[in-house]
This record gives sequence, C-alpha cells and structure tokens, in this order.
Amino acid sequence: MALHCAECGFVNPEGANYCQKCGALMDHDAGGDDATTATYRVGTGIAGQLAANRLSILVTRPLGARAVTNPLPTEAAADLGQDPLLIRGVPRGSRGDQRRRREHGDARDLHDRRPAIPGHRDQQRAQSQRPPGRRLRGLRTAMKRLRMGLVGPGFIATQHVDAVRRLGDVEVVAIAGSSPAAAQRKAQELKVERAYGNYQELMDAADIDVVHNTTPNHLHHAVTLAALRAGKHVISDKPLALDRREARELFDAALAAGVAHVVTFNYRGNPLVQEARLMIAAHEIGELSFIHGHYLQDWMTDPQVYSWRSDPRRAGPSSALADIGSHWCDLAEHVSGTRIAAVLADLGTVVPLRFAPEARAEAVSRDRSTQRVPVEVTSEDLASVLLRFENGAKGVFSVGQVLPGHQNDLQLEINGRTASLKWCQEAQNELWLGRQAQPDSLMKRDPALLRGDARRYAHLPAGHQEGWSDAFRNVIADAYQWIRAGGAADTKPVPLASFADGYRSHCVIDAILASHAAGGAWQTVPRDS
Repeated sequence: MALHCAECGFVNPEGANYCQKCGALMDHDAGGDDATTATYRVGTGIAGQLAANRLSILVTRPLGARAVTNPLPTEAAADLGQDPLLIRGVPRGSRGDQRRRREHGDARDLHDRRPAIPGHRDQQRAQSQRPPGRRLRGLRTAMKRLRMGLVGPGFIATQHVDAVRRLGDVEVVAIAGSSPAAAQRKAQELKVERAYGNYQELMDAADIDVVHNTTPNHLHHAVTLAALRAGKHVISDKPLALDRREARELFDAALAAGVAHVVTFNYRGNPLVQEARLMIAAHEIGELSFIHGHYLQDWMTDPQVYSWRSDPRRAGPSSALADIGSHWCDLAEHVSGTRIAAVLADLGTVVPLRFAPEARAEAVSRDRSTQRVPVEVTSEDLASVLLRFENGAKGVFSVGQVLPGHQNDLQLEINGRTASLKWCQEAQNELWLGRQAQPDSLMKRDPALLRGDARRYAHLPAGHQEGWSDAFRNVIADAYQWIRAGGAADTKPVPLASFADGYRSHCVIDAILASHAAGGAWQTVPRDS
C-alpha cells in the first residue's frame, strides 16, 4: 500500500517508516477498510520541526484527501476561539472519519489530552499577562499581509521601500509628501499606488499598519506622534526627533500606544558587527579598556553643496554629530555592551558659508544650474570627542563631513586586555582581530563561522559579498518581526534599536553640545536615558 506523506505529499513505498523526501514519521494502520486509507503522524518531519509549537496528532484519512493541523500555534488558536486540533480534509461521515472518531474521539475531545509541549504552559501564562486587545491584535498581525505607508519622499525613502519589498510579505501602499506633486512624483518613481500631499491623510487610512518616517528632523516629532495616536507601528529614521525633549515625548507616547517603535540605526544590521558584540559579551577579548574610532565623509566639502542638515530650524542644533556621530555612538555602546558616561568635545565649522539653491532640494543638492543664495552655517561639520564609559573604559571619536577621500568611512575599534577588534564599514565583510605576541587575523563573513544573530544576518555563502543595503534590510526585517509579534517589549529582537535607543542618542549628543558650549568641559550624560 503506497503512503502519502502528510507534510509534503510525497508518495512513499509500502512499509516506509519515514517519508523519503522530508523525513516525516509514517504510521501504518492495520485496521484500514481497504488499501485506500493510511494513518500518519502530522508535524514530526522537517516542516513540523520548523513550527515547533504545533501539535503532533494521529489522523486517518482516505488517500488523496488533505489533512493538516491548524496553521496557528495552539495558544494562538485558543486565543482566537479556534480549535487548535482542527482537522481538514477528512470528509465528515466517511469511513475514515467514523473510525477516527471511534478510536480517538472528536478533535475537540483530543484538545483535553494533548501531549505536553516544553514551555507551553509558561508561554500561555506569559501571553495571558498581556491585555486581551493587545494579544488578539498581535495574533491577527502575525497572520495577515502587512501594509506600509511612508512619509517623506527624500533620499533615504528609496532605501526603506527597497528593504521592505525584499521581505516579500509587506505591501508598500502609500507615500505622503510635502505637496501632492512631490508625493505623486515619488510614488510614480517607486511604483507605489497612492500618494498623499498631507501626512495626516496617510494616518487616517485604516488599511495602513506601519508608518515609515523619513522626513527631515524638524518633522519627526509631529509625524511620528500622529502615527502613534492612530495606533500604527512606527519605523523612524534617526535622529528620533529635533531635540531630547521631543525624543522623550515620542518614547513615552510609543510605550503608551503599545506598538512597535523602531529607529533605523542600520549599522547594527551587519553580521560582523553582531559577531563582534557576541565575542565581547562572551568575554573573548577580556576586560575593555579603550573604545575609539571615527565616522568621516566628504560629501559637504564643496561650499556649493547645501543640505537642510545645515539649517538648525530643520536639522536641530547639530549637523554632523546628529547625522553620523549618532551612528558611531550607538554602535560603540551596542557592540561594547557599556554606555558613554561623560564627554568632552571640541566642535568646528570648516565651511561657514554655503550656497543654497533657491528651490527646495532633498537631503543633498549638487545642482549648479539653479540660482543660488549664500547661507551662513553655524552648526558643526567637524568634531572630536573624548569619552568615559560606565565600565571604566576610555574612548575617543571624530566625525566630519568635509574630509576629501572619505566617502562613508565608519570605523570602530574596541581594545580588551587580551585582544582587540576592529570593524570598518567600507570593508564590512571583514573583522580584524589583534593579539599580543600572536599573529593578527582577519575574520571574513562566513555563515558557517558565525553565531546567533550574526549568522541569521548573513544570507550568502562566504566569498559572496553583502553590503549596505543588505544590513539595512536586516534591520527592517527585525522591525517587522517585532511588529508581527505585537510590539511587546519582550519580543523585540536584541539587535534592533527602539525609541529608547533614539532617546539615548539625543542625550549623548546634547551632552557633547553642552561640553563644547562650556569651552571643552566634561559633561555627564543623563542617567535617565
């Protein structure tokens, strides 16, 4: 008698104990009425292992009929009022159905004598502690195809849309801009179906689950707050807001709304960044003594280049530090596992006069064909900062956006008592390891050699280079994993930056600005961050 596998449908020869294609356990029913029935166990093969919290049950079916367990985990099905052992494909009243009921009882009776699942009761207990509305919303979110809207059709918006589309289970349905024309132009460019000239129209759209905020800094607070009040999950570009006060308000509002709240500190998404973090957490380089590096760019070297980031009304009191220094500080704290306690800063403006186009441009404008007007610049384009960390380590970093030859030169080095680690963004598939009286080594991105979060961030075999957009996609994937889990704090992936990290970044940058304003005096970073 040929046996059909419940997991993959493969036809196995008579007497097979396991499916020859997927490995599912096959049970033989000697009491069948004829050779057209077979009994098999669901959920013990590869597919069943991938859904570890589904229940294995014994089912009898006519050959050719389809029988599967309910696709929801047992606790999810119970929360939605569904039978977690619902069996489909066995015709009601058929001989197979009648025999199953005689031998095993109705599926609802089976529910009371399901086998023990490790951790199942703990999962149920933890789940029951959430408010019922939050729990049901999270379950429904996990089941459906999510729909995303984006506000702020500038340079970084394209990267957000690309990363979301690579996930495969999220639709980009709307873009909102500063005007109907700007929104429509970007929507056509990115092939998005709807365009709004006002962000509130996007917030009012009931079919949008997630809002990506890629507006200039001065709009972050209003747009993000509107999304939170509309009950939507939010993914915000950094910095989180214009200043520390606004950032704290957004963080508190996100907690009150009970939704996922993400800040795109995207360099966390590199596999070797996570490998370095895990090595330090495992004490593989010893006690940390020195944390240092830089983030250097050259895109603002030419005075004819103008960006809204040079305008304090739109960017806030900081330019280079808020734009790229925030990335370095976040990365240093995330990888080292310790926080910046105090800072001493020296800031400067290398290009104090720029020439801006009369028409509004995106984040950066190199168009020389339009009429330009002189603009005095007061925010920093160069900075050096001494650091003291909470664990006693010392540090220093520099940022600059007027340094020829440095396109996107982010470098972080962490020195321990037994070894050192160094990661460079422009060579992001390599991690340098240095040791005393031993040869230095260069670890290349190889999934077979990585661990934990680092391994899941590497998608290609060794030697197949991954880049900036792949790391960004990793962050967005983690964001949507958290969204599908309902946004509860205990379900956030560890590498993912939240509004708490966004608020923390503002506290560090504010302390750096205060240090410089005080003539280069040490300033303590607020402990409430």
